[in-house]
Amino acid sequence: MVRAQSDVSRNPRSPAPGVASFVVRWWAPLLFAFAGLIVTVDAPYTNSPPIRSDGLGHHAWTRALLDGHLSFCAYPELDEVRAVSPPLQTDMCANKYPPGLALLRFPVMAPFTAQNQGQLRSSAEDLVNQLFSLGAGVAAMVAMVLL
Repeated sequence: MVRAQSDVSRNPRSPAPGVASFVVRWWAPLLFAFAGLIVTVDAPYTNSPPIRSDGLGHHAWTRALLDGHLSFCAYPELDEVRAVSPPLQTDMCANKYPPGLALLRFPVMAPFTAQNQGQLRSSAEDLVNQLFSLGAGVAAMVAMVLL
């Protein structure tokens, strides 16, 4: 019995894939990249700057918890980033950012916040914040590799 030749040996090698086959194979990432390019070049929002704060919201919660009051009127830095509401009838200003992250990070950040003479931020806090973020990123990458 004679075996039939395989399709690969009967047909010569197909030509290199062209632009059409590339687009067919990679249409989703290309669409995502195109959409990202459009919203980067022409932002879909009119309020600016696009980043309004650098974490002052959770720094303010940490400072307020250490000071023992939850009125944010005493922190003029929050006015600059529009993170605080105007004083209410009770002479209290509300922080528009929720305390979630601040409560989570309070055990780590409280000792550093306590050392900054009543200010919302200090260079020590920024260093700890960067190390905390770096550690979280490394842990995420290790988890991705192991899983």
